[in-house]
Amino acid sequence: MLAKLTDFRKLGKNTNKLAVLFLGSIEQHGPFMPLGTDTLIAERLSEISEKRLGDKLIIFPVLPFGAAKEHRGFAGTIALEYTTYMLLLRDILKSLSESGFKKVLFISTHGGNDLAVRLVQADWNYGNKMKVEYLWVFDAKVEEKTKELFDGSEFHAGSSENSIIAYLEPKSVGFIGNKTDRRFAPKREGIFTVFATQEVTPLGILNFSPKLEVDSKKGKRLFDFIADNLCRKVKEMIE
Repeated sequence: MLAKLTDFRKLGKNTNKLAVLFLGSIEQHGPFMPLGTDTLIAERLSEISEKRLGDKLIIFPVLPFGAAKEHRGFAGTIALEYTTYMLLLRDILKSLSESGFKKVLFISTHGGNDLAVRLVQADWNYGNKMKVEYLWVFDAKVEEKTKELFDGSEFHAGSSENSIIAYLEPKSVGFIGNKTDRRFAPKREGIFTVFATQEVTPLGILNFSPKLEVDSKKGKRLFDFIADNLCRKVKEMIE
């Protein structure tokens, strides 16, 4: 379900509010999770943000497709080229600017979007009055909480994401419990930090904790922490 969008007839009176657009992705998440994981998380966070801060924001429906080039080669992944994605974001910004908004906030739940969004933000802000803010949902505080709950971190489709989906959409996750498989831990050979997922993991899982743990209770704790952390940061931005 997409986040509610304020009636367009009321926009003329509310363009001083912060326009918010969550950025998701459709991509492989290993053998146990749905392709729409990032977009699903974005939609749930957009709903929570609207409930808590809706009087100060105008939240647009989640953008479901992202820059997921790193996951090409895995079935189901829909990957926009960086140039395509950046032009898409710029067109969205042009439309919001023409609507009269003074500030726009992009919130991404997919790491692959990060570079493109930051480049668009810089390019746009240096030449336009309407300003763009950007937040990455899984920030350092979320990383710390992930390590606390799961005895390690993950980069993609590991314990924390599986557990979040087990909480949000229990029928969409492949198993509940623990699995130990050497294939869940990616190869970290070489010197390059930018790589295609298939180059380091045959299953599409980048999990750095000792085991792959799927626990819906821990998933709820982590998701609630993410939502609280995000809403706090957005609230600070608009006050």
